[in-house]
Order: sequence, then structure tokens, then C-alpha cells
Amino acid sequence: MFSLGMSYRDIRGHVEDMYGIDVSEATITGVTDRLIPELKEWQQRPLDPLYPFVWLDAIH
Repeated sequence: MFSLGMSYRDIRGHVEDMYGIDVSEATITGVTDRLIPELKEWQQRPLDPLYPFVWLDAIH
């Protein structure tokens, strides 16, 4: 079973804190139900043998 690590109540509170909007649990359920299959597919993809990255370190 896939877990978001957050409850619908947690997600609802986070959206309200960040964006100041009230989102129903039905809306959150609809969004997560569409995303979970894509997230599972992404988690199970084969990994590339090499992942280049850029490290930036700066003081502004």
C-alpha cells in the first residue's frame, strides 16, 4: 500500500497555511487518487546508471 505520509487533514491544513484557501477532503481525495498511480510508477522505474548533479554553494 502506498502512503503519502500525510493524512487528508494534514494536506488540507498545509494547503490552507500555504495558500490561504480551504480545500475539501473530496477534492484532496480526487487529486491524490489521480497522482498515486503515477507516483507508484515513478518509484518503480529503472534507475539510470549515472545521475549528474551540480552543487552550488554561495552566500548572498
